Amino acid sequence: MDSRAPSIPLEKYVYNETRYTMLTHSAPEAAAKLLQEAQEDVRKRWKLYEHWAAMPANGPQAPEPAPEKAAASEVAPEDVRSRPFQALWRGINYPGVTWKREMPASLGDLASVMASTLTEQTGAMRALGESSYLLVADEYMNLNSRLAYHFTLVDACISATPGDNYISFRFAGGGAAAYRRDLRARFIEGCLTHYGFPVDRRGDLVNAWYKKAPPANTEANLDLLGRLMASTSQLDMYMTSQAVMLWYVQQFLEGNYSFSTRKDVATP
Repeated sequence: MDSRAPSIPLEKYVYNETRYTMLTHSAPEAAAKLLQEAQEDVRKRWKLYEHWAAMPANGPQAPEPAPEKAAASEVAPEDVRSRPFQALWRGINYPGVTWKREMPASLGDLASVMASTLTEQTGAMRALGESSYLLVADEYMNLNSRLAYHFTLVDACISATPGDNYISFRFAGGGAAAYRRDLRARFIEGCLTHYGFPVDRRGDLVNAWYKKAPPANTEANLDLLGRLMASTSQLDMYMTSQAVMLWYVQQFLEGNYSFSTRKDVATP
């Protein structure tokens, strides 16, 4: 092999990144367990690489012990055994919720989005399609998501002890002009405030929390957060005024998550 064996523990490497150290503060037991499992995976993978490197070029001359089975590379969302993640996922997949949007009603709206993308967004935002990350345990989840030009962070714990339960949410960015991104942030603020989240909004940056509630309440608000995350996708393109923003808030609170103008839209 061209590579040397790992020279430092995995802990010293991953804890240089904030998204991992955050878990040690919010759920230290889960962090320790996940770190132990990850370190064991590193050991198994290195053992497998050593086994492959020792094989003759024309194949093994004698029976070799089977390498340890690697974990599956893909997991279906419904198979993730994490109570907070499943609550969020139910909201994201709630009937009537969609990530898709039609193009803006006018060419002027579309031009505004394109002009913003080519000027103030250039070099300042993460690249389109950059990876998202999900960290889960039975009672914990941390989602670090980058979709198009906006960034979302959800950190949550649901347990039988209300004092340990919390939801931490952050949203920032967008592809439209600054005033449209600001209006979308106000839309998110209006929806979350209605459901009991304390919110700190600064421009297009939204921070919100929900703490120390019974597990059923925390689970219900994660479900609603999932609906909001999907419903707000690309919505900055449509935010033309304060009145328009307030209309979208009212539609979301009424359960019209697709923002249809039809009168027969079902509400929960």
